[in-house]
Amino acid sequence: MDNGSTDGTPENVRGSFPWVEVIENGRNLGFPGGNNVGIRESLSLGAEFVILLNNDTVVDKDFARELLQAAGRDKTIGMATSKIYMYDRPEEIWFAGGDFSTWTGRSRHAGFGEADRGQFDNVAEIGRPCACSLLVTRGFLADVGILNEDLFLYGEEIDWALRARGKGYQCVLAPRSRVWHKWASGTGGAQSGNYLYYSVRNMLRVLNTHAKIGFFPLNALRNFLVVAGFAASVFTMNVEKGNGLRNVWHGARDYMRGVSGPRRRETEMTDRI
Repeated sequence: MDNGSTDGTPENVRGSFPWVEVIENGRNLGFPGGNNVGIRESLSLGAEFVILLNNDTVVDKDFARELLQAAGRDKTIGMATSKIYMYDRPEEIWFAGGDFSTWTGRSRHAGFGEADRGQFDNVAEIGRPCACSLLVTRGFLADVGILNEDLFLYGEEIDWALRARGKGYQCVLAPRSRVWHKWASGTGGAQSGNYLYYSVRNMLRVLNTHAKIGFFPLNALRNFLVVAGFAASVFTMNVEKGNGLRNVWHGARDYMRGVSGPRRRETEMTDRI
């Protein structure tokens, strides 16, 4: 675990790593928008592989090499994701593969909270990637496309996974690529209202775009189950219950209104509630 780090401002990055090209966007484009700038630039320079890496991570020195080796095993592998650990509990797993339900929109992280005893040490296909540390291939990007910028935050990996399935691409876990993650620091903490808002809104959008059920009553039931599942999760989280439920409702409401991109300020919406 390499703890060498620097303040993430462009000036400090340039000062500490003068060989790194820094692209300044001038405004917050969200997770997909910001990453797409780098993806497009990488492809324009001829890259065959692109690695997405959260800014709240610490990486093992060989994490990139291991991602490349895992992705090179098969041409149908379009995505390879690292084994990710808790930053504050470095031997505890946060993500070692996972899957998700197109009925409830809920994801499962394999190994979450477990000590790493080698139980996830094989390169294996997984149901969903984790964009915290994720390699994608040039062929995958050409066929499946870049990240969906309308989502702004959360749900991007599920969107990519569903699009990849339709194109015949695999996602694999690269277990020897190791990353330590400060979970959800970009939204004020794992239990924040923003996390719930974006998760509900974007999951409804992704599922109804890429996994829509043709029979309307069943599709409506699925939408209800997604919202109900997130509402129920509020009572298991360290979040003020009223605030959590409001954010679940606001996410569902904004999905129904067709809202995309960054969250609007609640003060701008009070006259519509």
